Amino acid sequence: MTYRRSRIAQLFLGVAALCLVPGRAGATPGTCTVVGDGIFLRAFVPSAGGQIDSPPDPPGSVDGLPLPVDVDVASGRFMVLRATLPDVALGTQAGDVILHMAGPDVSGTLDAAGNASLPNFTFDQILGTIMLPIAPTMTTGIASQDIPGNTFVDHGAPLDFTTGILTLIGPAVIPDAPIVHEPVISEVRVRCRLDPKPDAASLPAAPTGKMTGKAVISGGDQGDSLRLKAKLTPGATPFDFAGGDVYVRVAAADSSTVVLTRVLHGMLKAKGKKFSAKDKDGSVIGVLVGKRPSPAPAGGNLAATNGKKKASLSLRLVGLDLSTLGTSAQVTVQVGSNVAKSNVTVSGSGKKRTLR
Repeated sequence: MTYRRSRIAQLFLGVAALCLVPGRAGATPGTCTVVGDGIFLRAFVPSAGGQIDSPPDPPGSVDGLPLPVDVDVASGRFMVLRATLPDVALGTQAGDVILHMAGPDVSGTLDAAGNASLPNFTFDQILGTIMLPIAPTMTTGIASQDIPGNTFVDHGAPLDFTTGILTLIGPAVIPDAPIVHEPVISEVRVRCRLDPKPDAASLPAAPTGKMTGKAVISGGDQGDSLRLKAKLTPGATPFDFAGGDVYVRVAAADSSTVVLTRVLHGMLKAKGKKFSAKDKDGSVIGVLVGKRPSPAPAGGNLAATNGKKKASLSLRLVGLDLSTLGTSAQVTVQVGSNVAKSNVTVSGSGKKRTLR
């Protein structure tokens, strides 16, 4: 059976849907039903000027599509049960893209804060006679992909334990995309309602953090500066500063991103339990959002210490644009699939601000 959805256009790509979840023994069978805009496609195509979004559609045949899942709250294991999943037809300007969703069940994780990660979700996009395999990690957290000269970054939304709704994103690189014949980044967003909703208190503990910081907002050509310190408590799994990408995001009260920085896995120098990076040009500690253009300087430094029960992180960045930082903010530290968030109050006047 093929589900049809028209008007999910832009450029060429099709990407895919899925939802998340969970284990078998001791698990609770359920569904994650596509809601709202359903399946939303996004492409980053350099020759087309960058990012292209598919226009919002009214509910179509994909909306309301139930995705069978299992949830094992004790272990936090999720499984997408793919054996009976239909092909999905997505309309694009290049023609229909068929998303082949059936395949082996895929396991992921869910924690008590609603953070979900579903790694290596393999499926095929079929454009005419061309098959485009991708294997993104679908996540409710922050994700990014790079192609020469360009970086794409986005974030999902964790499970709302009241409504049961979560948003998964999964960007992936297509090395030689049809029609444009260049590397592009293709992302699928899936918004779905999990039923039955798991009990947050029964799920594995989520990482937590206490964040403090100082900002200097000069407004000049040299940009603003930011210092952050985080005291982190791991959840069910320890932080892996050596093996996971490290993101630090500061979001304004309206959830818009003020600053987002990334250090790719393997870029931190390790010395025992300590990890560090010093950067003078932004090549290691990359500011993906919130960078003031030249002549503002780039770079900064990051240091992290990983203990058995606690971890810490400190970050200094220069050359920023902090003009949208208000009186409150949310700071997120994400290491691999571990996500710790903390709401902070921003106080002070003049150029200096304090976050705590």
